[in-house]
Amino acid sequence: MAYNDAVPESRGKRHMRNRVLGAVGVLWGGAMVAHWWFAYRSSAASDTYPVGYQAGQAYAVVFGAVLFLTGLYYLFKKSA
Repeated sequence: MAYNDAVPESRGKRHMRNRVLGAVGVLWGGAMVAHWWFAYRSSAASDTYPVGYQAGQAYAVVFGAVLFLTGLYYLFKKSA
């Protein structure tokens, strides 16, 4: 017996969960990208940080952008 068969879930609950998590993704991902945009984008600031820190910032911006876009998808997705 599959897990989905054992725990019935209505489409309305699933749709609302996706909307809430989409909104969280938009806010959290948008905050990550906005923080990078205003704090670490200048070339003067990027020269003072070690290479490992700069790589971490780059991955955080990519993760924030993916989170933002995925959140937008689930926030505005029509329920099936």
